[in-house]
Amino acid sequence: MLRSAPRKTKQTINLKSLITVVLDNNGILSGLNPGAVLVDTSSSHPALAREIFKAVRDKDCWAVDVLVSGGDIGAIDRKLTIFAAGDGGVVEWLSPLFEVIRRHTYIGEAGCGQSYKIANQIVVGANLMGLSEGLVFAEKAGLDVRKWKESVRGGAAGSMVIELF
Repeated sequence: MLRSAPRKTKQTINLKSLITVVLDNNGILSGLNPGAVLVDTSSSHPALAREIFKAVRDKDCWAVDVLVSGGDIGAIDRKLTIFAAGDGGVVEWLSPLFEVIRRHTYIGEAGCGQSYKIANQIVVGANLMGLSEGLVFAEKAGLDVRKWKESVRGGAAGSMVIELF
């Protein structure tokens, strides 16, 4: 069943078990025609993205790992950021597709998209921890937490994390 899916569609949607769905004998890779492009939007290990890239190139196809940041609000407001990795020419060719979502940045070879997303999530986690500590402190200090949050939004403490939470 999976073998025939890529021949019937021009898009492949991110699936839960990337290794099985893409690389197994009956996976997507087995049904790709030369010149096809596999767009992987999963969050996985950079080494897996490089493995998929190599396997896809061995079939005379292309793969890009494309990670998205910005959350639900970013998607609704069309303010997502895309980190696209793989062959620069293929990423450029896909630019019109990415621009529908928002801006994109070519960030390097296969696997770099995964690494960018990991680094991004480290910063998001740190921002969440800082926001949490600030909210707890503001509350314990007897401040109006809503006013505090609104007032720091535009300053150095402001971040997408404050906008999302």
